Amino acid sequence: MTVTDDMSRYSLCISAKENEQLKGVLGSFHSLFREYGLPKAVLCDNGSPWGFTSVFGYTKFEVFLMDRGVLPLHGKPLHPQTQGKEERFHRTLKSELLRQITIRDLLHAQAEFDAFRNMYNEERPHCSLGYAVPADRYRNSERAVPENIGEWEYPEGCVVKWVRANGCIRFNRKDVFLSEAFYGLNVALVETQEDGFLDIIYRNFKIATIDLRKGGLCSKKITRLGKKV
Repeated sequence: MTVTDDMSRYSLCISAKENEQLKGVLGSFHSLFREYGLPKAVLCDNGSPWGFTSVFGYTKFEVFLMDRGVLPLHGKPLHPQTQGKEERFHRTLKSELLRQITIRDLLHAQAEFDAFRNMYNEERPHCSLGYAVPADRYRNSERAVPENIGEWEYPEGCVVKWVRANGCIRFNRKDVFLSEAFYGLNVALVETQEDGFLDIIYRNFKIATIDLRKGGLCSKKITRLGKKV
């Protein structure tokens, strides 16, 4: 698993994993956020555990980010150019490390990754940075990780709905599917400026819009709200 800062090209993480499951990903991001602070957003692809491109809704990783005030962003499906800087980093990692050695096991992989990451950040000049090294440009975020993720309080006037185990909220005597990732959490329904539509809000993010005429969702894009609803 790799994580790279978009502006400085600083490699924050090259982590050897035995699988692509959520548990290991969350463990790495807990460590990253404690060490480097919270970013405003994380851009990732659409595969599990990052996101879904189908009707299955949202992922627990996206909820994990929103709980910490981080906006989940995804590249366009089948368009790796959106994450072009990360793809370019992978090309460098493969050509300058992985094709030069034979990985024996996870411990060996992590030792090699750590050495490469140090060289990449501290020693290897980067042409897009005017041949500076990423460590010269990177700065930690000033947003500290909260010690506790408390329950969000929605303002009066919002219609608050509890997400059931099947990933649905009940509205107008119908089930509206969001995702099992929100099970046990509260979302709020807020009127929009356009008649016939309601926004679904989770914490300080709009996560979907309901078309009241059709009784279903017409948008499932996550956006950060400018102010608390």
